[in-house]
Amino acid sequence: MTVYDAFISYNHAKDSALAARLQRLIQRLGKPWYVRRAARVFRDDTSLSATPHMWPTIVEALKASRFLILVASPESAASRWVFQETQYWLANKGPDSMLLALTAGELHWDPQANDFVWSEDTPLPLSLKGQLKLEPKWIDLRAFRDSAGGSAAEFSAAADLAAAVRGIPKEDLLSEEVRQHRRAMSLSTLAAACLLLLSIAAGWEWRQATVQREIAITQRDRAEKSLLATVAGANDLVLTLAVKLRQTLGVPTAIVNEFLQKVGSLQDNLTKYNASSVDLERAKAVTLRAQSQALFTEGDLNGALADAEQSSQVLEALLQASKDDQGLNSELSYSLDREGEALSALGRHADALKAFRRALTTRQLLALSAQTDATLNAVRQRELATALTSTGDEYFALQQYSEASDLYQESLKKSASLAKLRPDDPNTQEDVAVGYDRIARIRLQDGDGDATISSLDESIKIRERLTKQDPMNSRWQENLAINYDTVGALHVARKEFGDARDALQKSLEIRQVLASRGPDVPVWQGAMAATLFYLAQCNDQPRERLQHSIDIVNQLGRDGKLSGELSGLREQAQSLLKALPQ
Repeated sequence: MTVYDAFISYNHAKDSALAARLQRLIQRLGKPWYVRRAARVFRDDTSLSATPHMWPTIVEALKASRFLILVASPESAASRWVFQETQYWLANKGPDSMLLALTAGELHWDPQANDFVWSEDTPLPLSLKGQLKLEPKWIDLRAFRDSAGGSAAEFSAAADLAAAVRGIPKEDLLSEEVRQHRRAMSLSTLAAACLLLLSIAAGWEWRQATVQREIAITQRDRAEKSLLATVAGANDLVLTLAVKLRQTLGVPTAIVNEFLQKVGSLQDNLTKYNASSVDLERAKAVTLRAQSQALFTEGDLNGALADAEQSSQVLEALLQASKDDQGLNSELSYSLDREGEALSALGRHADALKAFRRALTTRQLLALSAQTDATLNAVRQRELATALTSTGDEYFALQQYSEASDLYQESLKKSASLAKLRPDDPNTQEDVAVGYDRIARIRLQDGDGDATISSLDESIKIRERLTKQDPMNSRWQENLAINYDTVGALHVARKEFGDARDALQKSLEIRQVLASRGPDVPVWQGAMAATLFYLAQCNDQPRERLQHSIDIVNQLGRDGKLSGELSGLREQAQSLLKALPQ
């Protein structure tokens, strides 16, 4: 099982400081602000526990690494440990995944002999002699061996190694470094603004609750209006930021949860001073719903359901006094969606259908009342299309395919109409792609494989455009990967393995990025295991793919996030692995 992206082999006496800087730079480059590292690098000064059995421990680290970075120098060439590490690597992993970083001495490649020029002063261990048929990737770090580090030149040289380890062009890696810095600053500013607004609101209400009774009623009313206006603005920021964080590729769900918990705590404090405020209660319901979705993504389905139900209860209580409030009814429909989503994932499809049907009924009424307002009507029609799809999904899960088909057809018709009116809105385009996905689901159930693939191709065209526009949108990336997986699985079933490989390899490229940026998202990890499983059936590195798939599922089991579906996939993978010729 791969644990480390790279293993650094070096001489401790001369190159410890430089090796440590290399490790930090490779792990940091292109790293989003909210993750600990962009890559994991083994360096024995920091990664190896004290043990009398050093070599077996090192072997385990070598086994678990994708690349070996050899810090080449006369001292490392004379090192017994470096000799053993490189010898093991060449015997078990080969020279193609070896990178060289020269810190002292001279290296010269002889293209005629397909080897380095060897002499007593060659700064390489003898284990490499005659083993490298092609010149390996190497960089010159001699100018930085005795420096304190931090120069732009050293940063650029380390970026060469990081790009090779990460498998992306150097210019893309450096662009990502700049982009992540800007994104971190943007999101941090937005989060700070949101919490600041809520804190100001809390301060206002506390101050007004403690002022003397002599303050005029008009002054108190003015303060109340200021408070509620601030809460309304903060409420919008909470929802906007929660969605932004959740859909930004690589943002851990723990970050989203922590942010929402702080917001919820501030809202609770506000409510203590103004328990009758509709705006405060509504803000609390919005935050609970956002928390529900974050927990759902994290795999805590029961927690997601509990927060969604509490959000619905808060809104239903408010509607007792104002049944015709369209804003509250719309909010309730979204909270019911979250309830249905969690219930469906828990396998409670009949209960999920009830929640989605309630949301659908509400949105049908809201759409009827918005027909005279073009802007509001577009919003309500999109909400209605989403509700039609969600309700259709539960009918489909309950094997009521005719009902599901009718709802899917109606949803696609509405989404396509909105997309024509708003061709520059990526969300309406994504809605159309979702519609094609659901039509494909019905056609597959009818046994029409060609029509299924045709519908999925339409969806893929849309999503390929969207992901190019915003490659950091995790939701769009995930949906595109699902499309590729579905097409690949269909081709596998038809024994069209070439077409299957093409689709599945595209999916795997996306899955690897999602899985590396979202290690705490079990859905992404499990989906990658499924993609690897299907690729193995196409005779694409079957042993490696199956073992990797099994390793992922086993890790999910250890984390307590293993679904029954993935457990079945593991059993199939283990069976296929045993059947492979030795």
